[in-house]
Amino acid sequence: EGAGTCSDELTVGSKVLAEQYGKLSILHKSTSIEEVEIELKAFGHRPTEHLYHIGALGPNVLLNHATAIDETEVGMIAETGTRICQNPSAALKLGKGTTQTGKFAELSAAGVPISLGTDSNNSSNFNDMFREVYLAAVLPKDSRMDPSVVTAEKALLMGTREGAEALLMGEEIGSLEAGKKADVILLDMERIEFALGGDIIDTLVYSVTGDAVETVIVDGAVLMEKRELKTIDEEEAFRKIQENAVKGMDRMNVQPASRWPIL
Repeated sequence: EGAGTCSDELTVGSKVLAEQYGKLSILHKSTSIEEVEIELKAFGHRPTEHLYHIGALGPNVLLNHATAIDETEVGMIAETGTRICQNPSAALKLGKGTTQTGKFAELSAAGVPISLGTDSNNSSNFNDMFREVYLAAVLPKDSRMDPSVVTAEKALLMGTREGAEALLMGEEIGSLEAGKKADVILLDMERIEFALGGDIIDTLVYSVTGDAVETVIVDGAVLMEKRELKTIDEEEAFRKIQENAVKGMDRMNVQPASRWPIL
């Protein structure tokens, strides 16, 4: 959705269409300083600023990444009710400057709903939401040199209730309430992460990873119980993934090579 890939007409049209169907228009925007420079040259505006001026922001628009924005764009996003998906692990791995140009603490303070994502295995190499919650909590602390700027509680909300609200799904998921879908995870509390006790929210945010999840229930259906998958054959799935990965790389004529010699 950057300059040269989507016309303004298409960008605004996708928002209008999403409004008609009560869905989200998801745009990958303000992903890097380089993108900002390209759009400044093309439009005379920064990426999110340009969206604001053409009427492409709003409560049914979610900006994925939003790593390179300024204070003015924070105000535009908050004013229009636009939503954000932060992908901290992908931004770190790809060197997007999230600790230098990210304004997630400011967005949060302005009341902007923020969800968390990994931007796929290709970008993050994992889909562990506990790790994303951890990064969402600690990165702003370092960039602002303020350990209180994003609390553990706030980061956990981004991964649960507030994340659901950012996706326009707050009435369905994100918290355990009557009338919502029964999406539940159970953690193994006998693991070493929980041994020291203390504040349970701090433990969940700063110590736990997805490996601690023992049981997963989605919309009332048990998908994993005591770390055993119930709906797929894990060994068969692993084999097919490996086979398809090799086939895909062969089709693209890609031969991954390690920078270190592998014996």
